[in-house]
Amino acid sequence: MNVQTGIARTLNAQASGFIAKNTAVTVVDTAAMTVNIKLVKILFGSITGTVTDSVAGTALAGAKVYLRTTTGGGTILDSATTAANGSYTIANVQAGIARTLRAQDSGFVTKNTAVTVPDTAALTPISRLLR
Repeated sequence: MNVQTGIARTLNAQASGFIAKNTAVTVVDTAAMTVNIKLVKILFGSITGTVTDSVAGTALAGAKVYLRTTTGGGTILDSATTAANGSYTIANVQAGIARTLRAQDSGFVTKNTAVTVPDTAALTPISRLLR
């Protein structure tokens, strides 16, 4: 490929399952130029937890738990409903990105918790909802 020398360009490297990366380059002469780009694999983990009544300490069955972005008005990315024992799991959550976990149930105050799934590990927050 012929690229004019002396002009800054941006190379964009992307592959499925990896974080895309932009690299600035400037061809300095007419010789061939090699640019090596290392892409970082996207890692996923899960969030498991329990939603309980903060006063009685009992599990809340049927409570909704939402995984939301921290920007853009908190767009819902995923959700779960708690089981009879108050437990829930949200799987396939991209690691390393700050998110908001919102737990809510009828008659209780909604609780937001900041979460970031570590590299491929499970994160276990516990939400206690107030009446």
